Amino acid sequence: MDKKVLVVDDDSSIRMSVQMVFEDAGYQVTLAESGKNCLEILKNGYKGIILMDIMMPIMTGWETIQAIVDQNLHEGNIIAMLSAKNEADEQFDSLKEFIADYLSKPFEADELIAIVDKYVSN
Repeated sequence: MDKKVLVVDDDSSIRMSVQMVFEDAGYQVTLAESGKNCLEILKNGYKGIILMDIMMPIMTGWETIQAIVDQNLHEGNIIAMLSAKNEADEQFDSLKEFIADYLSKPFEADELIAIVDKYVSN
């Protein structure tokens, strides 16, 4: 898999921080501020790793993942959840076959890179 990551988070400071971390590690980074924006990027052919925030207004991360699955946009993508919660929500159980990882915020840059690197190397 190419070193590409799509960061989906409504918090611009998190998007920018994650972007800097991954660009410094040699990744091509795409940013989406909403679930709707994420779906548009996927419809335009993005294939890679998706780092998805859970708590977003209008369309949550869970709703976005369900839409990705419903629209058959998950093929060729690896989804990892980013959450301020330490434990996955009950929605995780119904979507877990489409979610490769679950990472709690705050996270360390090297921890985030290590998680994503393992999918790139596979």
